Amino acid sequence: MNENALSSEPFPPAYLESLALFRKLCNYCLEKADGLIFHSSAVSVDGEAYLFTAPSGTGKSTLLNNIITTIAEKYSPDEFRLYLLDYKLGVEFKIYRDHPNVELLLLDNSRLSVAVDALKKLEDEMQRREMLFEEDLTIQDIEAYNKKAKHKLPRILIIIDEVQQLFRDYATQRQINPLIKSIAKQGRAFGIHMLFSSQSYDGCNISSDILAQMSLRIAFTLASGQECRAILGGDNDVPKTIPHYTAVYNTKNGYRENNIIVKMDYFDRDKIIPILKTATKQHDGFRPFNKTIITRSTVINDEGNCPHRDSCSNENWD
Repeated sequence: MNENALSSEPFPPAYLESLALFRKLCNYCLEKADGLIFHSSAVSVDGEAYLFTAPSGTGKSTLLNNIITTIAEKYSPDEFRLYLLDYKLGVEFKIYRDHPNVELLLLDNSRLSVAVDALKKLEDEMQRREMLFEEDLTIQDIEAYNKKAKHKLPRILIIIDEVQQLFRDYATQRQINPLIKSIAKQGRAFGIHMLFSSQSYDGCNISSDILAQMSLRIAFTLASGQECRAILGGDNDVPKTIPHYTAVYNTKNGYRENNIIVKMDYFDRDKIIPILKTATKQHDGFRPFNKTIITRSTVINDEGNCPHRDSCSNENWD
């Protein structure tokens, strides 16, 4: 797709360069990783999870917006589904109400149970796909399945912003830890991916089994050594010393000698709505699933126009 065609005005070179970088990152994440965890800066590779960490104003939202918007540009709703759960008072993701790939959008930070239900649904979907793959002994992953299948399976990415809210509630934490562990270990092969974002993982009781799945980590500017160690571990306090919109990129479980310093370009939120409208128009409004939007006051279930009704979601998220 020609990026300049997305708007009546050409995008600046810095934006196009940034978009190309994030497209490569998205492709790599989805092809190589079981999941991503966003603490404002962190990621993982080859079946392990991605970690992102950063406080407000350091670049976390810029990176999230790039990833979510790029999915609309690059993938049809039939190829890619998004679950967006916003535990930041609903302010971060409300702009994505009309994102053509979004199946679930949560804008109520009081509903911790929605995250549990969503992860359970993804685990169930992963097990369903495992049974489909077992019908052909030559199929080991979603790429092989989609090459042979009449009706291809979409990839699914769940993004939870301010995920620390879930880990700081003991009852919720007990429910989600085994679900995340299960998806992180096996999800990549079945096209199920996770990305968790937070301003800080300090004080979050994430199990060591889950953390062991996360080898690639990205940390933006952090205020204290304790916060640095919560995402990078050991004695890696480098995020304290870097300027805003700069990040530590580390593919070796946070070991300091493997740090790479990268700069994140600015992303203009005013471009998001035009990009989403263009993407929706490109696919003629096609949406092969039922979209659910949950706000503090309402639950909206918008039926899709799926030609294969058996594969559409009919979940009740009330």
